[in-house]
Amino acid sequence: MGLGGHGQLLTKGQAQGKSPAKKLNRALTLKAEKGHNTDLSALLRPSGWTSRSKSRRKTKRNNGEPKGAGNSQPGPQGWPPIKSGIVHQSLLGLALTNAWACLTVTIIPQNIQYFPGEIYLPDPEATRTAGAAIGQAMRQWPDSKQVVTLQGPLGAGKTTLCQGLAEALGVTFDQVVSPTFTLVNVYKGLRTIYHLDLYRFGDQPAEEFYGAGLDEYLWQDICLVEWADRLTDDFWPKERLDLEVDYNDAGRWLRARGSTEPAWTLWQAAVNAFGNPE
Repeated sequence: MGLGGHGQLLTKGQAQGKSPAKKLNRALTLKAEKGHNTDLSALLRPSGWTSRSKSRRKTKRNNGEPKGAGNSQPGPQGWPPIKSGIVHQSLLGLALTNAWACLTVTIIPQNIQYFPGEIYLPDPEATRTAGAAIGQAMRQWPDSKQVVTLQGPLGAGKTTLCQGLAEALGVTFDQVVSPTFTLVNVYKGLRTIYHLDLYRFGDQPAEEFYGAGLDEYLWQDICLVEWADRLTDDFWPKERLDLEVDYNDAGRWLRARGSTEPAWTLWQAAVNAFGNPE
């Protein structure tokens, strides 16, 4: 094979100027000369495949079956269904390969929303474990920028989550302290972690954020932001993971929001560290 214009992958025949279309036409001509069947429809139908007529589809819908029914599976609780469909190929591609392929796609919601489940954190060690699971999952994207916001009342465990996450990335957890007065701490490990704290922001948090130059740390490797709810949701990048931790007399509870597959993967890593969420 070779590369054509714009990186297009070419077959050996194409690279030599012999297009698949000409080869196909030549093959069909030879078949016709020998009296063979040249109907391409057989190539488009795998064994056991039958088409649905318009009348049949119309009859099924008239019987109460919604249009498109039968081609989806239920997804996780609170998530859209998992769609299954046929990978459509060109007539030429099907004629040359006689292939039938299926594609399953998990649809990630486009808007920020809560992921299924909550994690019970009975003590600080469990809180660090949840953070460590997320940090460990980040290793699969060594070159990807990550933004994690943390929200919750004073003493809920936001910094403890950051400690566990940083430890999983090669930073000693006792190096990680809340940058309440410095606004940002930087930790060097397997990745560089920028730890922000917006607790002292006042009535104009956006102006304070930009005035302190904190925007330069967003998308600088890994950025953790405590008290991110000082600013509105639309201030932060959409490609992020939101962690919300709250507590009562029984312990702490962790839940998450996001809208991207990496955010969902990070949350699932935390969930899996504790088994099924309660």
